[in-house]
Amino acid sequence: MKRVRGTSKNAIPSTPSLTRRRVLALAAGALGAAAVPALRPASTSAAASPSKTVSILDVPINDDLTKQADGVFSKYTQTTGIQVQVDRVPYPEWPDKVITLLNSGAPPDTYWADPAKYPEYVEKGWLEPLDDYIAGSKVIKKDEFLPTAWEKVTYKGKIYGLPKDWSVRGAYYNEDLFNKLKITKVPETVEELKQTALEVKSKDPSLFGYMWPMKTPDTWMFEGLAPIMLPNEAAVVSADGTRSTFNSPAMAETYQFFVDIWKAKAAPEQGMASTNQDLYPLFGGSKVAMMQTGFFVIKAILPKIGPDHYNTFVVKGRGGHYGTPMSVSAFSIPAQAKNKDGAWALLEWMYRPENITAFLVNPSARKPDAPENATRFTDPRYKPFFLAAQEGGKWWITPNPGITDQMRIVLETSQAIVLGQKTIPQGLADGAAAIQKTLKS
Repeated sequence: MKRVRGTSKNAIPSTPSLTRRRVLALAAGALGAAAVPALRPASTSAAASPSKTVSILDVPINDDLTKQADGVFSKYTQTTGIQVQVDRVPYPEWPDKVITLLNSGAPPDTYWADPAKYPEYVEKGWLEPLDDYIAGSKVIKKDEFLPTAWEKVTYKGKIYGLPKDWSVRGAYYNEDLFNKLKITKVPETVEELKQTALEVKSKDPSLFGYMWPMKTPDTWMFEGLAPIMLPNEAAVVSADGTRSTFNSPAMAETYQFFVDIWKAKAAPEQGMASTNQDLYPLFGGSKVAMMQTGFFVIKAILPKIGPDHYNTFVVKGRGGHYGTPMSVSAFSIPAQAKNKDGAWALLEWMYRPENITAFLVNPSARKPDAPENATRFTDPRYKPFFLAAQEGGKWWITPNPGITDQMRIVLETSQAIVLGQKTIPQGLADGAAAIQKTLKS
């Protein structure tokens, strides 16, 4: 375990530079976008013809970026005469919204996409290949983006997304609570993280040591299970996506982490029916000492809700390795979109260097010396995230056509185990059998 760092910035190591080698390694992993309150969509003319209107489904980040994005869309309308119809859906509701729209036959013209879902969506005929659009573009130049980012948006040799940014998960701790409770060291391993969470509860029963969201499959995987599962080198399915590996000793150890904290009441009960955005105020209000989430909250969330003093860290697992769920997000065009050419033209406008920062909190998928990346990550609290991503960024589940069902099974199994409705061995055995049925041999 390392010693608690003070609030002085001089006491914290500086953030690593975004060298090409580092970012290539970072992007080699797999969502992540921020989960934030819903915002009102931009209005559009009801009388506009389809050729004069283009629709986009996006995830809101914060009020400032929404304002910037609306400015980008407004200028696009002024320049082209084409109205932009914006639908912004907060991340916890976004996965279900996307599936509903893509399955409806009347999807938006373009949408913010999770490439982990591409195998499933392509097999269902929901996505339009973008290879011809990219090849003919004078704005989007493939060699300006990280090669590994293109790999993550490619399925069976075709590109289905325009890579936007990458995201990882790490841990936060409340420095004031640590000092108040005389906790002098920050956890360095998963086991130490559990023991520190239990220590917080034992020293002050009114507080919680750790929290996780368990309402939806996506928030549980990214903010709950994966940040503990991946350091422990456990996996839901095999690397080739053909075999369930859910019932393993490493996974059993992972679930023991959650069960022990839950039984000690060192995690808030509302986490069972909450998303990550529902739980942020508990950390901001100094009721919870530690949490796991993305580095987007450093600028987008915590400046508004607190706490007064906090810092970041990442933990190693059973084998002494870092691990973090990592994603490359993108914009895609549905196969049944009514205005595909209009969607591509809007994306080209959005991805211009002067416009793309309106859609970014995380590092962009362009190269590290791109204008939008050069000066945005000077806060030393970013350092642990870059470290974990460089040494252990992974997919939360290997992308495969059954991933949506697998995430649902994992959530239901996890809830049953944590609530004591099933033992860890029985829950993992049942979950593994159900997951195996979703896999193609």
